[in-house]
Amino acid sequence: MTTHPSYVIDTNAIIDLYKADLITNLFLLPCRFVVTDFVQKELLHPPFAALVDMGLSVQSLSSDSVQELMDLIDRYPHPSYADLSVLLLAKQLHRPLLTGDRALIHVAVAHGVEWCGTCWLLIW
Repeated sequence: MTTHPSYVIDTNAIIDLYKADLITNLFLLPCRFVVTDFVQKELLHPPFAALVDMGLSVQSLSSDSVQELMDLIDRYPHPSYADLSVLLLAKQLHRPLLTGDRALIHVAVAHGVEWCGTCWLLIW
């Protein structure tokens, strides 16, 4: 059995792919995409439940990561708490973060989290 690589994805990337009418194609790739439960409140279009039905996985942060999230929220006014949560999930899981959010990329670089831009998906 082949395991597909997993990537943590932020709301910005999901919204960009949705607006470009590529969201369905995202879940056809031989990958698994993961978000935190914090993202659920931030994603209205596309509806979160529809994304889960397509294959989006949801994972909670560890208690240590939740504490680190509180620290990051105090340190960085941007990005949103939901986007900071996916950054910490990527760090917790040792997986790349998919984002097109400059503020989130800045924090990822500062904290040694591997990231790929949303356009990176288009070369698949």
